[in-house]
Amino acid sequence: MKICPFLSIVFFEEKEGKKIPKVHEVSCLGEKCFFFTKDTCTFIDRTPFNLLSTKITSSFEKGLEDLRGEIISLKGSFEKPLKDYFEKTNEILEKFENMIVNYEKMMEEVKLLRDYEKIIFLFARGEYELAYEEISKIEESKKDIRFKILEGILLFKKGEKERAKQIFEKLIEEGISSKEIYNNLGVIYYEEGNYDKAIETLEKGLKFSKDFPEILYHLGLAYYKKGEPEKAFEFFEKVLEIDPEFIEAKEALEKYKEGR
Repeated sequence: MKICPFLSIVFFEEKEGKKIPKVHEVSCLGEKCFFFTKDTCTFIDRTPFNLLSTKITSSFEKGLEDLRGEIISLKGSFEKPLKDYFEKTNEILEKFENMIVNYEKMMEEVKLLRDYEKIIFLFARGEYELAYEEISKIEESKKDIRFKILEGILLFKKGEKERAKQIFEKLIEEGISSKEIYNNLGVIYYEEGNYDKAIETLEKGLKFSKDFPEILYHLGLAYYKKGEPEKAFEFFEKVLEIDPEFIEAKEALEKYKEGR
């Protein structure tokens, strides 16, 4: 029978006036024992008492040291997988967060596109007041270039030319340019009687589209008012080459040629 080095108890029995050491032996339970580790509890059988106490102490210490080693080893075996697991989990969660953000952006863009199409529809019908009411409902931070340009055009169509001019000039200052911006701003300068500024602005618009009939037509008007009818006729004729149905250019050419 093997005895347990941890649970066996040493006590002293008095006999004939002498204290004689006795050992209350507890059977080794092997792997069923709480204190069991693979290199402990295997080397003690019936051991002379003068060795037992030392072996119990050293075995207990060794058992604790081995147990500590097992715990450290166990911690190490779990540490990396757990760390990798949580890192992978965080990556997956981050991907889901990005997907949600992108989805929300897409939904916002779809909503804005629907609003834009509605405003364009009202604009095409000449319902400028209603179109401007719709564009005013959109948060300023959500208005991209297309909305800002359209807002300026609507103000111009509503007769609020000063406000429209401020919008177009601000867009140009911010480095945002388009043929529509220069065309409408050029028309505003033309209607203010500032023909040189109108021509300068409209010609900048031609850099975006040399065949944009509206800009060519307004350049013809500005050059005629500036006192250069021949140059004005060239622009009207070019408009009609591009779009023979451009009635305003046809009428202007006939009218100004008769009154030249």
